[in-house]
Amino acid sequence: MLLQPYADEKVNAYEAGFKSEWFDRRVRANVSTFYYDYTDLQVYDLMLVGAITEQIFTNASNAKIYGAEAEITACRWKA
Repeated sequence: MLLQPYADEKVNAYEAGFKSEWFDRRVRANVSTFYYDYTDLQVYDLMLVGAITEQIFTNASNAKIYGAEAEITACRWKA
């Protein structure tokens, strides 16, 4: 198997969110969102060579990952 050079992975990462408390700190909300824009994403891949499986390191392609999360906590007693 011929090993080839791979390009540097680059990512532009964007994140935003907030944390807040209400009602004398009895209710708490944490909310965030993110977006990652990858160029030359580096990954491990499996390649079958004869009867042997080899793991190789290579560049995949471009990738975009995005999502959000929220956490809300409420209690009867003051925290």
